[in-house]
Amino acid sequence: MRVDCSFYEFKRQLTYKCEWYSSKLVIAHRFDYPSSQLCSQCGQRQKMPLGKRTYKFSNCGFSADRDYNAVVNLKTMCRSSLSSKGTVLLHYLVLVQD
Repeated sequence: MRVDCSFYEFKRQLTYKCEWYSSKLVIAHRFDYPSSQLCSQCGQRQKMPLGKRTYKFSNCGFSADRDYNAVVNLKTMCRSSLSSKGTVLLHYLVLVQD
């Protein structure tokens, strides 16, 4: 079985399902919210080349894996924008349900 759909259709279906189950969909736009470039400890934004996997922030000295840092930032964003559970966060086709 082959599953093939456009990202638009995926987002449309996810939006529909969230409305159906009274969940809230939080969308972190990849250009408006650069989760891998923000320090999850101090909030400083620092550019990072895609090939660099471990990131050391110059402001506070915090060092972390690029993907781990992005996930922490996305989870923080999701929690700060919600007052209830049942949330789906959509970012780069990564879904985090809290």
